[in-house]
Amino acid sequence: MNWLSMKDCCLQVIKGRRRADRCRGRALRRAAQTVAQAELLQRIKRLRDGDSRTFGSCIYRWDQWRPQPTGSRTTTVTGCGTASVAVACTALKLITLPVAEPQVWSPWRLPEPGPEERMVVSLCANALPLPAPAPATAAPKPEKQQKAAKP
Repeated sequence: MNWLSMKDCCLQVIKGRRRADRCRGRALRRAAQTVAQAELLQRIKRLRDGDSRTFGSCIYRWDQWRPQPTGSRTTTVTGCGTASVAVACTALKLITLPVAEPQVWSPWRLPEPGPEERMVVSLCANALPLPAPAPATAAPKPEKQQKAAKP
């Protein structure tokens, strides 16, 4: 079967329905292949580089948010002079770990208006609540079944 280029398809549409159908089918297959390829490339990129989101000049590793015993969540940050950030969704506050002083966390504070605020809103609006620790209680004892009375 002789496939025509897209330019030839446009020029040949008038000459016959069969040729036009062949051209349309080719264009549809090419578009579907391009979309499928783009989706696969995005998946490969996410698997290789991780899922990151940009807010202002900061790039947050969105797939690496980790819950902490204090109830906050932490992740790594690049591009804005901060190595890590911790967010407490219950209080809507955050702390940062600067690149210059990697051992000293800043004090808890409200996010600054703009990109930092959008990051906290995006995280906390979609974050599942952290599970509460299970209470340390003994398992309940099973009740004894009463024997049926004989008639």
